[in-house]
Amino acid sequence: SDRLTQGLLGHLPLLLAEKQDSAMVVGLGSGMSLSSVLSHPVDHVEAVELLPEVARAAEYFGEILGAPLDDERTELVIGDGRQALMYGDERYDAIISQPTNLFVSGISTLFTVEFFEAMRGSLSEGGVAAVWLHGYLLPDADFRTVCRTFQRAFPEATLWNAGPFDYLLIGVERPLHLDPARLSGRIRASERNKAGQWTGISDPLDLQRHFLLDAASLKDFAGAGRVQHDRDPFLEFTVPH
Repeated sequence: SDRLTQGLLGHLPLLLAEKQDSAMVVGLGSGMSLSSVLSHPVDHVEAVELLPEVARAAEYFGEILGAPLDDERTELVIGDGRQALMYGDERYDAIISQPTNLFVSGISTLFTVEFFEAMRGSLSEGGVAAVWLHGYLLPDADFRTVCRTFQRAFPEATLWNAGPFDYLLIGVERPLHLDPARLSGRIRASERNKAGQWTGISDPLDLQRHFLLDAASLKDFAGAGRVQHDRDPFLEFTVPH
């Protein structure tokens, strides 16, 4: 049931980025989003997973996902993706953050202005950041807070959907201007691989159906209010409550 969400999370930023040379995936899970990223002609993908138990479990999904951990382009790092972005000096064409749900203890630290700014600072020119956000079991005010916080780091951010309950925040350094021919070519090239199969995207119109709000509309939707900082991670308490 998560094929669309996980597939689009790995697919969309690589479709939109100017280059497709490198990517970072924060949070491994089963490896499905990683496999979707590898459907593109990337040279190197750094998958950062905090828990070694998750990485071991992901090996059991290899057969149905195309063995993304065995791909020579994959570098698996057991560590903290937040620290990797804040203190690393690598630059990536796509950075994908797919933490677990915000009501899980500690996850709010991946939804602060400082973390989103670290994502932006680690993007190469023309790079794209993508953050998964659940629309279920999340109060409306907290959902808007995440959008508002993300736009503090990415003023040109847009909101996309991946099914009825999952959303993607897409961040870029400057307004996104897509080359229709290049976009169509990338979609056609990926139509028969994992990303294309899981998302069902075969032309730009399919992709457009997932687009919800441009930067101005997202700002209006988020409205005025608090943003979450490292020094005051209040979503850690409001979401579980």
